[in-house]
This record gives sequence, structure tokens and C-alpha cells, in this order.
Amino acid sequence: MSVKDETTPTSTTAEDKKQVLSEVQEEETKAPWEENGEEFSPERAWKLIQGLRADNAKLKERLGAC
Repeated sequence: MSVKDETTPTSTTAEDKKQVLSEVQEEETKAPWEENGEEFSPERAWKLIQGLRADNAKLKERLGAC
């Protein structure tokens, strides 16, 4: 005897497919900070860039010393 999974639709209509495609495309076009519901902060972004540049410079310095 098989058990029917009630969370799985029995058939997919063209309208269902359009809805899923629309949701996927919308998620793909969201900026990373919007995925978490955060507003974009230029100051925070600039601090991140500066920190990454500093880390990169330190690593280059350490690798150059080897």
C-alpha cells in the first residue's frame, strides 16, 4: 500500500510553472543584501571593501616573505 504525499501536487499546470519561474527569476535578480531583508548601506560596504583590501595586502606581504 502506498502513501500519498499531500505536500506534492498531483499535477503541475502551466500557470503553476509560470509562477515558479517568476519566483526563481525574482530571487536571481535580488541583490545579496536584499535576500536577508537588509537595506544597502554604502558605509558598511565601503568598510567591507577596505577590510578586504587590508587582508589582501597582509596576505601578499606574508606570501612574499616566504
